[in-house]
Amino acid sequence: MPGRFTYVGEELKQTYTVRIPAEIAAHLEEAAREHRMTPTALIQSLLIRKFKSLEGVDRETDLLAETVVAEKLETIRKNIERFEQSDRARLDQLRFEIVKTRSALLHSLDQTLSAEVVDKIIEASEQTVREYMVGMNGWTETRS
Repeated sequence: MPGRFTYVGEELKQTYTVRIPAEIAAHLEEAAREHRMTPTALIQSLLIRKFKSLEGVDRETDLLAETVVAEKLETIRKNIERFEQSDRARLDQLRFEIVKTRSALLHSLDQTLSAEVVDKIIEASEQTVREYMVGMNGWTETRS
């Protein structure tokens, strides 16, 4: 939900409470949605255009445009954040499944084969992974 338009500028603003018919309010809300701004910001913009000089209108219109752009940028930032969190969660889930599967497989091998055979299988698997990683992106192994 977009934040309120709170720019006060150099002058004090007077607050008015205005009652309007529901039909007009619906049109006002629809127009505000179309312009991606709050109904309050739209009303402010309309009143400023009506009663201020052209110079003042340009200044306030620029501020309203900046507010709309800022709201859009904030929405984009939040969406990117959600996508990054979603990607991390998927990657974490994949890592969990890989480790779980590896653990189950090694446990099963330990129960059915000798330790020497299991060690050879693990060594061969690690060598295959190294070769794969080098082929993918020139990866070099670093062990701690």
